[in-house]
Amino acid sequence: MNTLPFRTLSSWFREQTGQPIRKVPLDNGATCPNRDGSIGRGGCLFCSVPSFSPIAGGGRGILGREKAEPLSPEDLTCAFERLALSMTRGKARLFLPYLNGYTPTNLPLEILAPQLRALTQHPLSAGAALCTRPDMVSDELIDFLSSLVKSGYLIMVELGLQSCDDALLRRMGRGHSVRDFTDTASRLGNIGVHTCAHLIFGLPGQSMENMIESTMVAAGPQGCHGVKFHNFHICRGTIMDEMMKQEPWPLMTLEEYARTVAKAVSLVSPNTVVHRLCASIGREHLSAPQWAADAPAIRNRIMELLQEMHIQNTTSHT
Repeated sequence: MNTLPFRTLSSWFREQTGQPIRKVPLDNGATCPNRDGSIGRGGCLFCSVPSFSPIAGGGRGILGREKAEPLSPEDLTCAFERLALSMTRGKARLFLPYLNGYTPTNLPLEILAPQLRALTQHPLSAGAALCTRPDMVSDELIDFLSSLVKSGYLIMVELGLQSCDDALLRRMGRGHSVRDFTDTASRLGNIGVHTCAHLIFGLPGQSMENMIESTMVAAGPQGCHGVKFHNFHICRGTIMDEMMKQEPWPLMTLEEYARTVAKAVSLVSPNTVVHRLCASIGREHLSAPQWAADAPAIRNRIMELLQEMHIQNTTSHT
């Protein structure tokens, strides 16, 4: 039973399957269109693949993979099984393969479809989850995902919106628009895919008002079923790291981030699934701010603020 003041991903998993599910991060061998030249080179200004996907970024440095090296369905399912079995010490006996390295959908469907089909059919699997860009979901992929949903698999797609400000997205080198996000979220939602919007709070030049507005776009009528919050931080060796060294600018404090996320969570619909309150990053990857390395402290402060809001709301209605 969920006793938190918002709908959690774990509670949503139980609603769907009646049991706990754990996500298993995987790299299917794709690269990013912002790295392979189809949209840009070098990635987004803040991107460091090893910091958020050690499996995909291992041994490749900050620049990461610039050409696709797709895994066979057999190798991908073997990796899934090995990682899933290493996680069985907890209560979960069902797992969700989670393709989160680079842009997993940046592969021809004749390669991606067999990968997804093999992962969904594995006896330990509940379905599949993909983390991708809003501009990298083709009509053909929509049709294929629809067939998986109709077959009874749990399919989840996480879309990297980051901000609802197109000018800010351009400054960060994202290469997609807010319209790309709303169009893709709608197309996926129409076929029964659970969608989640990835948001970054604290981007350079981003106001608190924009962060709240971005949340309302992400979880609004034209948005997603869920939201995932990410505290902006600078990873070592990234373009943003070099920019900060040359001309430092003030970064969001832990308290500012926690209060903004708490406010955002309090404003979304009770039906919205909050996938995550903050990012986790190892100190070996982090340049600034140092508080970003303490994810438990960030989560705890957000929860304290949400509980205070809940008590105040309850008191005001008695």
